[in-house]
Amino acid sequence: MNDEIISTFGQRLRVRASGICIKDNRILLVGHRGLAEGGLYWCPPGGGAGFGEPVRAAAKREISEETGLRAEIGRFMFWREFLKPPLHAIELYFEASVENGEGFIKGTDPELGAAGQLIEDVRFMTFGEIRSLPPPCIDPVFHTVTSAGYLLDERNWPAIQKQLI
Repeated sequence: MNDEIISTFGQRLRVRASGICIKDNRILLVGHRGLAEGGLYWCPPGGGAGFGEPVRAAAKREISEETGLRAEIGRFMFWREFLKPPLHAIELYFEASVENGEGFIKGTDPELGAAGQLIEDVRFMTFGEIRSLPPPCIDPVFHTVTSAGYLLDERNWPAIQKQLI
């Protein structure tokens, strides 16, 4: 992990807002470098909420910054703690929808300079593709979730939440 990442995001607790966007049974994920041993770390688009910024607004902004897509943020789903020193975050997951998932881009983290960018890839992935990745390379939300239907069914959110904490 480089010094710019540590000085920007490290040694403090952040509140992260993420959007879970599923289109045609594929989930929108962002691949970050330097956060997992053995490959990119794949997680839903999201990032830190600024002081005074509502978390739903932060999720919407982060989806736009990281993917170029305009999203509508729906219901709160669950939360988890990300703790990989020097990084520490409370992550909030919301349902998200995008009007057109075809025009996405590999976005940037405006907090980081050009040389310090973490985003390597953005794509819609099937749950089979996600499950084929090593567990350290995927957001723990996907360690037990095997389908879009299961993930979007709010009756399952307490079970998902339980495995995250």
